[in-house]
Amino acid sequence: MAAMMWGGHTIVARASVGEVSPMLMMALRWLLCLAILLFFYGRDLKQQWSSISQNISWMALMGGVFLAGFTIFFILGAQYTSATNLGIMQSSIPGIVVFLGFLFLRQKFRFFQICGLSLSMTGVVYLICKGSLLSLMTMAVNLGDLLMLVACICYAGFTVGLTKKMPVNTFLLLTVFSFFAAITLAIGTIFEYLEGDLVLPSPFGFFAIFYSGVMASLVGQLLFVRGVRAIGSNRAGLYLNMVPVFGAMMAVIFLGENLQLFHFISALFVLSGIYLVERFKLN
Repeated sequence: MAAMMWGGHTIVARASVGEVSPMLMMALRWLLCLAILLFFYGRDLKQQWSSISQNISWMALMGGVFLAGFTIFFILGAQYTSATNLGIMQSSIPGIVVFLGFLFLRQKFRFFQICGLSLSMTGVVYLICKGSLLSLMTMAVNLGDLLMLVACICYAGFTVGLTKKMPVNTFLLLTVFSFFAAITLAIGTIFEYLEGDLVLPSPFGFFAIFYSGVMASLVGQLLFVRGVRAIGSNRAGLYLNMVPVFGAMMAVIFLGENLQLFHFISALFVLSGIYLVERFKLN
């Protein structure tokens, strides 16, 4: 269900183009998420503020840079590429996480994990180039796919950062992350206004903000956390690979997008690579 909601978010983000300006949409998304979390966990936040304040720089980096960075580049990418591509590109996150974990945490991984990471990255490059080697050679790539690649790197950095042990409730962490993400997006909205690109939400724009803030950010995360507790992180992590599957299905149903051969080939590379990474993961 969490993967389905996140897959649906790719559809909503793509369909929101022209209905609300991207920075405003994401700023309101995180403000809505923050308001709901404060309503339920505001008192707990005060009680555990001493532990939180000791790690406030790390939380600012996590929320204001990585989480907000993913949000910014995701919604900007949605302006230029298809919902199908948005979903498939997110499948590269587990592979990037492995690479960043090795680079910054010196985590070990096996030969098959190296092969899996290579397969996953090959699939991403193949998707960006739309299956055309000539496109790669001439750098005639889709700007939206490149922006999504940056978004995936940001979220992979966020995921690696979560390995830091914190004696704080998960939802309190999300509350603080949401606060810093909202600040970053608010600054982006100011620049959007100064550039004359601000678009106030239409009725569908308000729906997109609600879905992003409540269903994708809060409910989806809650379901995923409960799923991890029920079946473990290794098995639960594999379900992230269902996001592009649901996203592609919904793109065909709701947006009338056409699946092409390079979509299937790219997804096969990405999912095969992630399977190798997960299958031969070191405990």
